[in-house]
Amino acid sequence: MAASLCWAKLLFREARSRLLVCLLGAALLLSSRFWFDQAIQLKQYTFDVLMALMPFLLTDVFLYRAFKEGKYKGRLILLALPCLLSYTYPFALFAGAFGWYLFQSRKHGWRLQQSSALVFVLAVAFFLTGIWFSDYQFNLKDCDDYFTYWRSCILRYSFQEGIGSVLRLLAKFLWGWHGRKAGRW
Repeated sequence: MAASLCWAKLLFREARSRLLVCLLGAALLLSSRFWFDQAIQLKQYTFDVLMALMPFLLTDVFLYRAFKEGKYKGRLILLALPCLLSYTYPFALFAGAFGWYLFQSRKHGWRLQQSSALVFVLAVAFFLTGIWFSDYQFNLKDCDDYFTYWRSCILRYSFQEGIGSVLRLLAKFLWGWHGRKAGRW
């Protein structure tokens, strides 16, 4: 629900003057009962969606003051803190910051406060070590099992195993990944 609220806030902020986009967004939110049902089964993934949306809630003013004027170094460290919890957050964080940088550089020049950029990059790198200690080191030990699982989720490999495998994969895609719905097939 929190990810949906973040998404609605972003949609409203960016598209409030476009009636058709707002109506489409409202329709998607009203039909989100299915999303919430899936979120129950896929908690980690919905958490990552929430985390990936958060950097885009930052305003251009904040980013300008932080990276151009050299203010908010403490806030930049706090901004990097969720890297402890999410795989996708660092990608979204750097994508948002890099997109802002490319867009604003045409108006305000390419120079950044080096100290702010360094604090930001070091904080992200430091907090990413938390993912290593909590997840990556263990995932590397079980990588064969993960590859086997994800191979069963790719259509190309399902075709190699026969039509039954293809139908199972399509049923999972259309009716959900948890057994209650996919088990009907």
